[in-house]
Formats: sequence, structure tokens, C-alpha cells
Amino acid sequence: MRWRIGLLLLLPAVGLAFWASGGLDRIDPEALAALLRGSGPWGALGFVTSLALANGLGLPAVLFVLTAIAVWPPVQAFLLLWMGAVGAGVVGYVFARSLGRSWVEARLPLFLRNLDERAARNELRTVVLVRLAFYLLGPSHWALGLSSIRPAPLVLGSLIGFVPMS
Repeated sequence: MRWRIGLLLLLPAVGLAFWASGGLDRIDPEALAALLRGSGPWGALGFVTSLALANGLGLPAVLFVLTAIAVWPPVQAFLLLWMGAVGAGVVGYVFARSLGRSWVEARLPLFLRNLDERAARNELRTVVLVRLAFYLLGPSHWALGLSSIRPAPLVLGSLIGFVPMS
């Protein structure tokens, strides 16, 4: 359990160190856009994978959304954001489920236990509504991972719920 907490603390520390070292100032948006476009399917795959991992682990998705809009034509940007959003939802779900589901389940108060049971009875609807309401907000991925919702309804509900937002 200690290595999981260490990993959880390491991710923001790396981001903070990058920002503090001036790493953001060295990023050239035009060069990045040209690199992504010039890499063809590999650039798109790298973008989707980066969005899924970064947002699933808690980094805000706004930079990815703005990047997709700036780099690719609208239909391609939509598809890449949609795939990345579903991937982020799955990464966040697995992250939370593996990190703390058993610990949280043992400590849930009655009110939240009842809410979890209702969510489990209407899994698909719950996931769609959470995706529509919170889009790529990291804690929403984690809340679904800590819930009793099974993986298949999570993926299907994410596919449906992320469409209007992507």
C-alpha cells in the first residue's frame, strides 16, 4: 500500500518540478502541432494515450482539448477526444479500483452505501449521467472506480456519455 501512496504523491511532484524548472516555457506550440500532424496515426495514438493516462490519473484535460481543437480538423479532433476521454475514464476507474476499492468499501457510511447500491442497479444510466455532468473531471473517474459499477457498463456508458461533450 505504501508504494501506491508514493506513486500517488510522485505524479504531482513531477508535474510541479517540470513547471518550476520552466519546462512549460520551452514548449513551442507550433512545433508541437507540426510534430503531431506530421506523425500521422502515431501522433494521434500518442495524443489519445497521453490524454487517457494524464487525465485518468488526475491531470486536467483542458490542455488536451485545446490542443486537439488547434491541431486537427473538427471531426478528427472530436474522434480523438472521444477515444481519449473513454480511455481516461477506464484508466481512472482501474486506478481507483486497484488503489482503494476495498479500503473505501469497508468504510462507506450508510448513506453512501445506499447510493452505491442504487448506482449498481442502474449502472449504464449512472455512468452516462456522470459523464454528461462531469465530463473529464478526474474525481468522477475515481468515484466510478470506487463504486460497485462493473467494467462493461462503465465502458458503454462512457462511450455514450462522452459523445455530446467531445
